[in-house]
Amino acid sequence: MKGYSFEMFHPPAFCQYCGGAFPWTERKQQAALDLFIDECQDAAAREEFKSSIEQITKDTPQAQVAGKRIMRLLGKIGKGTATAIREIVVDIAAEAVKRTLPLA
Repeated sequence: MKGYSFEMFHPPAFCQYCGGAFPWTERKQQAALDLFIDECQDAAAREEFKSSIEQITKDTPQAQVAGKRIMRLLGKIGKGTATAIREIVVDIAAEAVKRTLPLA
């Protein structure tokens, strides 16, 4: 179809009816978590990151807090990995969270 681009379609991160994460969101959450775990040896930071990465997809005030927490935790790992994780986070985060994330 002329003039149509699949790049214009961005599937939602979670179900508008039940709030559950779609499979593609869960895979991105797991990828971000795996990247963080590979870089960070601090068990408490890993748990904090895991909890936060699950919260950012929901459009709640707590999601904004989780977004800020993630950005703080990314300061504990290498810049290249932090940039990769940030790109994943921006892709799955709720709109309110995206507005609070600093540019890479």
